[in-house]
Amino acid sequence: MRRLPPLARLARRFSRTTGPGRFATVALEPIYVDRDLPRQEAIARATQQVADALGSRIRLKPHLWYQFYPYWSAPDEGTVQ
Repeated sequence: MRRLPPLARLARRFSRTTGPGRFATVALEPIYVDRDLPRQEAIARATQQVADALGSRIRLKPHLWYQFYPYWSAPDEGTVQ
């Protein structure tokens, strides 16, 4: 039986174009998901860390983050999210 490591690790990196065919990449500290925590708590913590990292990158250069169309439609009434 394969033994799982006590932590799951998520890598965080952000890339942006700096010119035609050129990119700059920033690697941040990984997120460690503690498997000793209750599953939902571990997922919530890791998800918040991902959101915080993304938010910090967006605040640095907000003009680089945009969308031209809705990515998600509004939920239908009575739909459980």
